[in-house]
Amino acid sequence: WYKRRLETRGYPTRAATFLLLVAAVLAGAAAVVALATATPNEPTIAVTRALDHAAPASPGAATPPATATITAEVTFRGLTSQQTASVTVTATATGQMLASATVTPATDGTATRTLTVTGLPTAEAVTVLAKGGTEQCRSSLGTGSAAPTLSCGPAS
Repeated sequence: WYKRRLETRGYPTRAATFLLLVAAVLAGAAAVVALATATPNEPTIAVTRALDHAAPASPGAATPPATATITAEVTFRGLTSQQTASVTVTATATGQMLASATVTPATDGTATRTLTVTGLPTAEAVTVLAKGGTEQCRSSLGTGSAAPTLSCGPAS
């Protein structure tokens, strides 16, 4: 009975071992492909418009108009110590600069900055321009129901 158990369970055990080895090799190959084809120095940018609902100053008083808050979060990677990253938020219609920042990268080459602009009219169109190293990103938040746009590419 002992030899018969080995014969019955031996084949499935060898097949399972082979499948585990194949899975480990394929996982290693997938990791190599992911690391070899990744572009870790691409910038990331997130631009958000949130409505601030104003409350009346006192009961029975008129409600002030709602305002908006714009938040721009930008990260550049792979910068050298001689490179900087900059972020500007401007009013699209007038070109007025609403906020700006310039940052140097940390020792790992990453530069991150978050800018927040509050109290804007809800219909104010804004443009966010972020430049870092050889890359730049531009985002436009239009008025009303206009869809926001975002594009990144080589700095000009």
